[in-house]
Amino acid sequence: HYAAKHGSTNVLNFLFQSNLTVYETDIHGNTIAHEASEYNQIDSIKLIWKMHQNLFKKKNHFGRTPIHTAALFGSSKVLHYLLELNIIDIDQPDNDGCTMAHLAASRGHGECFSCLIIHGAQLDIYTFDRHDSVMDVAKRSGKYGRIEKARSGTLRCNSFK
Repeated sequence: HYAAKHGSTNVLNFLFQSNLTVYETDIHGNTIAHEASEYNQIDSIKLIWKMHQNLFKKKNHFGRTPIHTAALFGSSKVLHYLLELNIIDIDQPDNDGCTMAHLAASRGHGECFSCLIIHGAQLDIYTFDRHDSVMDVAKRSGKYGRIEKARSGTLRCNSFK
C-alpha cells in the first residue's frame, strides 16, 4: 500500500513479480489501486492497470471502487485516466447510493466533477439515505458555487483534451 500511495513504481514492480501483497486490503477494504487513486499517483495506476486490471472493480467496505476514490479525493488525473478505460458504469453507486458525481460534489472537486460530466455522469440520481441529487449534495456541503461552475463549463477537467 505504501508503494502505491507514494508512487514507488519500482517497488510495485517487485511486488507484482513476486505476487506479494498485491491483493491485500487495509482496514477499510482498500486495495493498492484505491491507495494510488486517493493520492493521484498516475504512474502507479498505469502500472497496476497493466498488471492487475481486476483490482479496479474491487469495492472497499463503503462499496467504492478505486474510481470512486479518485472522485472523492479530487484525483483528477487518475479519474480521467480510469474513466477513459470505461471500467465500470460511471453512475455506479456506493453503499449509500452516492455516485462518483455525488462524491466529487460533496468535497467541491470541480475539475473531477467536470470530468465526470464530460464522460456522461447523470446528475439526477438520488442517494439512498437522504434522497439527495448531486446538486443537493453540493449545496448541503457548501460547495455549490464551484460545482455549478464545473456544471456550466466555466471550470473544466484539466486532464481533458
